[in-house]
Amino acid sequence: MTLEALLLRCTRLLGLKTIAIGDGQRGLLYRDRRAVRVLMPGVTRLIGHHAPLDLRLCRVDASPLYTGADAEQLIEAAEPAVVEAFTLIEAGADEVLLLSVDGRLVEALPPRARRLCWKRATAPVVQRLALRDSLQVPANLLADLQAIGRLDTRVSCFEVPDGATGRVFADGRLIGELGPGRHGYWRSARKLGFRVVGARRPQAERPATAARRQAA
Repeated sequence: MTLEALLLRCTRLLGLKTIAIGDGQRGLLYRDRRAVRVLMPGVTRLIGHHAPLDLRLCRVDASPLYTGADAEQLIEAAEPAVVEAFTLIEAGADEVLLLSVDGRLVEALPPRARRLCWKRATAPVVQRLALRDSLQVPANLLADLQAIGRLDTRVSCFEVPDGATGRVFADGRLIGELGPGRHGYWRSARKLGFRVVGARRPQAERPATAARRQAA
């Protein structure tokens, strides 16, 4: 038996697996569809793993937020070897969280939402907006929410035409009057209503004016 064949046989008997994780990545190791370990960049050798293992590579250089569909399962399972690789970010019952990295908005969490953030990656800056103070979205934030695909799901937008006033209600109570333009309000447990008042109606053209135009 050659040395190469002997090493291969020993590898199989020991259940040895070699896994390489690149820079800017993390590896989530699954057994029976359950995350059991997080692998950091570098080469990891696993011994005694005869059961099938699944590896999911996650990029952390683009965003520190975990984007996997099983985020809630990871939180609920509370596997120590997995949880210690994350920081849990939670929004309260009456607040919205804005998460930014390098000055760029990457997520907006609605009330009671939570997200996992990778440790050892660039930590997001968290800004908490108390909805009890105001439901209105700052005007300069609407474009950023649109850019990350969160405007339609997080915000109710209202358009006020020129020459009109918009009135916004929360649970039937007037909470603001708006001038012309687009305005946004955070979606929450409160029911929003909107009404436009004082809109200008097109004036009918006077007969004398119409006659002068036809003569011209």
